[in-house]
Amino acid sequence: KVTATSSYAGGIVGRAYYAYLRYNDNFGDVISSSNYVGGIIGYAQQYVYPQYNTNAGDVKGTTYVGGIVGYGANYIYTDYCVNSGDVTSTNGGTDYVGGIVGSQNGSSDCYIRYCMNAGQVEGYNYVGGIAGYNYYGNYIQYCLNVGNTKWFNASTYVGAILGYCSSGVPTECYWD
Repeated sequence: KVTATSSYAGGIVGRAYYAYLRYNDNFGDVISSSNYVGGIIGYAQQYVYPQYNTNAGDVKGTTYVGGIVGYGANYIYTDYCVNSGDVTSTNGGTDYVGGIVGSQNGSSDCYIRYCMNAGQVEGYNYVGGIAGYNYYGNYIQYCLNVGNTKWFNASTYVGAILGYCSSGVPTECYWD
């Protein structure tokens, strides 16, 4: 179990740059009273490859919370990952919470491909079964969400696959 009171909490790595994270399994809960929280990586930026990872622990944080990656920007390739833990944002404002990635942002290619979420995803705003927020031409392809997406109060931007998509490219994604 990982318990944090500051930013960048991950089940395997808190913050990653130029890193390959492959074939990792996290079974413990990751709980933070801050932001950038992920079952595998809390914050990923600049050529990070989270591939073939699984998370079965519950993930809780305030903002940028994801079952695999909390926040990803600039050449992040999240491929063949599975989340079965519940993912919850406790912020009550702008959350960015997703079953696989909380927020996929930045001005360069980011991908979420061949991933599956089976955990419940809960938050207030920008809540998605695969990603809460997808921005600036980033890609979500061939993903499946079988978990519940639950939002609190007067939530905005909630979806079974994506909470919010701006100039992004979702392709052949499914939910059940």
